[in-house]
Amino acid sequence: MIPKLRTGTDRSFPLTYYLFGPGKHEEHTDQHLVASWNGFAPDPGPNPERRQVAKRANQLDQPVKALGKQAPVTRIWHCSVRTAPGDRHLDDAEWATIARRIVHATGIAPEGDTAACRWVAVRHAPDHIHSVTVPAPWTRPPCISCRHPRTCAVKPR
Repeated sequence: MIPKLRTGTDRSFPLTYYLFGPGKHEEHTDQHLVASWNGFAPDPGPNPERRQVAKRANQLDQPVKALGKQAPVTRIWHCSVRTAPGDRHLDDAEWATIARRIVHATGIAPEGDTAACRWVAVRHAPDHIHSVTVPAPWTRPPCISCRHPRTCAVKPR
C-alpha cells in the first residue's frame, strides 16, 4: 500500500464532488462508495447530481458545524491509498477493510466507537481509494490524530 496524506480547511463538498465526478481528464471510472463511518451511507454513484453530493457532504460536515468556533482548523483529512505497481487489483470488500483499518489505526475512528469522526472511502479506479474524513466528533474534543495524522500505511492481511 502506498498512502498519500493531505489536509484542508475547506468543507468536504469540493473534494467529495471531485471524487465522485469524472476527474480532470475523464480518468475517474465507476466512482462509488466502498465504506463509510456508519456502514450504510447511500452511494451517489458515478457522476451524481450536485445535490446528491451536497447531501453527503452536509452529513460529513455536521459535527464541524455543531462545534462552531471550537471546530478544528483542519477540517478535512484526505488519505489516498493505492496498490503498488504490479500488485493485483483489490475488490470493494478488500478496499473497505483497508479503509476501516486506516481510520482505526490513525485514531480517527477506532473500531466500535460510535462517536468517532465521520469518513467515507471512495473508489474511482481499480488501483486506489480515497478516504475523506471530517476531524470533528460529536461528543469529544477533536481527534489529535486527525489534526496531526500519523502515517496510514496499513498492510492488507
